[in-house]
Amino acid sequence: MLQKKIAFIISKRMYIKFFSNLILHFEKKKYDIYLLFDYTQSREKGKWREFPHLEVYHSYSQNIKKIIFNNFSDIENLINFNAIEIVISLVNPSFYNLEKKNISRTKWVILQNGFDIFYHSKTINNSDFIFMYSEFFKEKLDYFCKKDKIKLKKENVHVVGNPQFDNINFNKNKLITKFNLTPKKILTFLPWGAGNLYRYENQIKNFIGKYVFCLPYNDGKFYYFRKLFFKLCSKFVFNEIEIIKKISKYCKENNYHFLIKSRSKKIIDSEYQKYCDLILYDDEIIDSTIKQVLYMSDYVISAASTAVGESVFFNCKTINIFNNIFKYDDDILIESSSNNYFDNDGSCKKIDIKELKNKNLDILFNFEFSENSCLEYSEHFYDYHRKQNTCEKIEKILFNKTLKSNV
Repeated sequence: MLQKKIAFIISKRMYIKFFSNLILHFEKKKYDIYLLFDYTQSREKGKWREFPHLEVYHSYSQNIKKIIFNNFSDIENLINFNAIEIVISLVNPSFYNLEKKNISRTKWVILQNGFDIFYHSKTINNSDFIFMYSEFFKEKLDYFCKKDKIKLKKENVHVVGNPQFDNINFNKNKLITKFNLTPKKILTFLPWGAGNLYRYENQIKNFIGKYVFCLPYNDGKFYYFRKLFFKLCSKFVFNEIEIIKKISKYCKENNYHFLIKSRSKKIIDSEYQKYCDLILYDDEIIDSTIKQVLYMSDYVISAASTAVGESVFFNCKTINIFNNIFKYDDDILIESSSNNYFDNDGSCKKIDIKELKNKNLDILFNFEFSENSCLEYSEHFYDYHRKQNTCEKIEKILFNKTLKSNV
């Protein structure tokens, strides 16, 4: 019996977050796994943080082969030379300038990665399999394809759940020890990204978002000038540092740990460490840092983002901040999901930043909450069931149905 051959294309460090459980699953099945690392990109100007270096996935298994490609044209040769049956990616072949007809013996798979999948709907039909989290998001994909006047091949779209939620085996006490904390309640803040990552409706909001509201990151141009300007503005504007100060005060009054989980693209100045117990980034990928932090947390205050779904999955009482400065991107987030993704009875609450400024956090957190509501939320948005193994479901669809003749 010929061994099955599966490749994963890793174009960014964080891609492993979406792939890791599938890689582990196929590794246990002794399949031949090819990890194709995208070295076509620059490491300059902070891009090194997301560069997919080889050590991002470590394994001693002989079934896993790591291969670097320096040009997109190399991918076609790698796929055909190694007779790879399945390529799993977060984007379509055209992203890599690949003609699907030139790898006709290979099935191309797209995994849903939050809401980003909807940005590629114009070329989504270049793929053989599209694995979505839920019927809800499957309908959203259909909506965006119709919006872009693309006829979606619905037979290629499968609802499987979110593979990131397979095999969550954390121990809270061990995590508390690992992060040098003490056994008490934890409130985590998930801040905005760097201001230049957002799109703005006008130049005024563009200026405020980049220079006045978002914490400056310490390897950007004119950092010390920007930091000084930001601190001066904080005397007049309720910006990120004022949010951090307010949360810090609340946590001290209630004897909570205060954690900040930032993004790898945004380094927070060590000066702000004095307001919290711990600042974390994407330090671990396979058992991702954010999953570990959310597993420990009791309360979460988050900028509007896809991470809300993970927070609710881990039974965190969650407040989601919407800010008119980022209305352009926030509206896209709601269009890609729904208002209920951010404001859901019993699990999470959507607030305007003015509420955060003017109301006590006790009042904001005073909404009905239950683990059953969180489970219902996860069932709706992630097709989550406690006994379901998403990786096994994906394997069955890929090999039992489609590649049966090749086995």
